[in-house]
Amino acid sequence: MKVTVRFSAQARAVAGAAEESVDLPVAGTLRDLVILLADRHGEPLRGFLLGADGAPHASLLLIVGDEQARLSDGRALRAGDVVSILTPISGG
Repeated sequence: MKVTVRFSAQARAVAGAAEESVDLPVAGTLRDLVILLADRHGEPLRGFLLGADGAPHASLLLIVGDEQARLSDGRALRAGDVVSILTPISGG
């Protein structure tokens, strides 16, 4: 199943692209996608997406369609989904 990944800001810089199409197995999750992207691109995107333990950073801002999604939700992606990866924002 194909999903589109959009990289913003710092994520775009380390991925070397603004957008790409990714093939995932049916019922692939958001977590599966993040790990696949890290494997596909290597450093420095791997360091941006994954911690030293190989697990995705909990601070990643991930948007599926127009809704913020959490890796911990175990959300399965669907064919045609658009996933945006954003740089965490701080401030007040």
